[in-house]
Amino acid sequence: MQVLTILSASLVSSTDVQCFGQASGTATVDIISGGTSPYEYSLDGTNWVSFVSPVQITNLSASVTPQTIMLRDDAADVCPALVQVLISGPANLLDTLYVNTSISVPDLPNGTMTVGILESLEEPYEVTLELTQPMFPGQSFFMDWTTTARNAQLDMELVINGLYAGGYVLQIRDALGCVKSYPISIGVDTNLFIPNIFTPNGDGVNDLFYIRNLPSDANLVITNRWGNEVFSASAYQNDWDGGTTADGVYYFRVSFADQAYTGWVEIMRGK
Repeated sequence: MQVLTILSASLVSSTDVQCFGQASGTATVDIISGGTSPYEYSLDGTNWVSFVSPVQITNLSASVTPQTIMLRDDAADVCPALVQVLISGPANLLDTLYVNTSISVPDLPNGTMTVGILESLEEPYEVTLELTQPMFPGQSFFMDWTTTARNAQLDMELVINGLYAGGYVLQIRDALGCVKSYPISIGVDTNLFIPNIFTPNGDGVNDLFYIRNLPSDANLVITNRWGNEVFSASAYQNDWDGGTTADGVYYFRVSFADQAYTGWVEIMRGK
């Protein structure tokens, strides 16, 4: 009559899953008696992994009921051991509820982003944002972790202003330190914009008659109220500072391809 040796094992320690959906739990198991090394363990009874005791089993998912770890050696006269471990974790997913954006003009950061949080019930929620793919040279944006607040609809939300056009990396995190990342784009406003005032007073702000999104082959003619030409340029480069022209209202004609725009612009130096 064959006498079977019973393999005895115990759960030494375990760690829970930190963030929803992760398989980051662990269980450390030790062989107490029976059998000889090397041993094997399995979580499904089919796939076995060789180990030397004690062993830390990783990549465990959270569950509402205990998981069974089966342990054995390769001797036919040793009964396997069963160890149970309960791995807990957050029950709710952290995600974005919505991300709404508005476009930005090429030369100014006037785009916006509104981020709503799908709550994991682990407050507070924070947001960080970085411009990683600027559409135009010399532009940058970084916002460090900033806490969201409830809006009128009771959604956790953060509104971010002053954004350049380009590609961003948006990250959100909760109180557990769980982080999710998203690529977000802010589009560029390509509409022609002709201002009706500029202030060439040498302060470095609004000193030029700057026409946004102007084609490089555009022609510009400026006349006074009597129709006399005071400035003209072929392939205008957004570089007219008013010259010696007196303060006042003038009239422009911008033309390129088969399009033409007319209107007025005021020069106001304030001196």
